[in-house]
Amino acid sequence: MAKEKYNLFGAMFLYPTYPNDIYPVFEKGNQLFLQDYNNSTIIDNFVLIDEEHYPLILVFDDNNCIEGKECIIGELDDSYSIGSDCVIGLQLSEDSYFLGNFESLMECLNRRDFAIDNQFIREDIKELEKKNSIKKQYLKKKDFQK
Repeated sequence: MAKEKYNLFGAMFLYPTYPNDIYPVFEKGNQLFLQDYNNSTIIDNFVLIDEEHYPLILVFDDNNCIEGKECIIGELDDSYSIGSDCVIGLQLSEDSYFLGNFESLMECLNRRDFAIDNQFIREDIKELEKKNSIKKQYLKKKDFQK
């Protein structure tokens, strides 16, 4: 059975101030979805967004950027499905954000493409590191079962 494909559409910013949680938004058909990746950095599910939240969504241009904001784009796929690497969105300042998978986030941090001076964002990254560790354990276990 073929996996359902979701395309990256935009981002939902829940709060009008910095720091802000950025939720990548995906499109399939005429519906919009959020990714769910509770226990690792792998997408577990896609959750339909209620239309009442549509005003919080900013649409990406062809380069996955939002008009008026500086974007640092890491590795992104053409489409996503359950089992794909999740898309990480981090607001870096009032006018800039990062979008990519976990590995490209770590590469940018190691190259110092951007500095994280906000404690809340640093805590988010630590939580993502834990989830990525769980992902690696899962993948090793899955390979062992083959």
